[in-house]
Amino acid sequence: MQPTYTQTLTRPRHSLWWYVVLWALYLKLLAWELVTKGLLGIVYYVLIAEGMRQVLPVLGTKLSKIPGLGILNEYEGLHKLDLAHVLSIMVLLIAWILWRILLLAWLSHEPEQNEFGWKPRRHQELVTILGAVMLITDAALFYYAMADLSWNGSWFSITALFATAGYVTILIFVTFYSITLSRAVQNHWRKEW
Repeated sequence: MQPTYTQTLTRPRHSLWWYVVLWALYLKLLAWELVTKGLLGIVYYVLIAEGMRQVLPVLGTKLSKIPGLGILNEYEGLHKLDLAHVLSIMVLLIAWILWRILLLAWLSHEPEQNEFGWKPRRHQELVTILGAVMLITDAALFYYAMADLSWNGSWFSITALFATAGYVTILIFVTFYSITLSRAVQNHWRKEW
């Protein structure tokens, strides 16, 4: 709950230590988000895109072959981009958003009205279904890429299966810890209101 205008004017002054702790929490959250999202972005860009190419070979079409994007041929590095790269980044963004909403819904104390006024139970069911489908799709694409890279096209690989289980665990943990850090910042901010 945000303070009212009069509460803001009459709020107690915070000590320097309070601001130091707040900025330390912000910096910790920012560093965590940048490092983990950057590393996961590389995984998505390389492995999930490769899995997409395995499942749908048409996604290997270079972006420069698409009408209106021929200019990409003139720039070094951009001529190698294909549809799988673009879609893998979209999957990345959707997975982050869905899992953040899903974990917040699961971990909250009680179902409450969300900011859009939707029914809490139906909202949670929808997010659960979307999150599960996204996680299964994400895991399958990762598995296809790992199986192809490790066993040259084999449809089953125990190492790829374990790597996929580890990948899914890391994905959920990163989202959970991001929520934990952002809650710590929020709790500290509200501490003396």
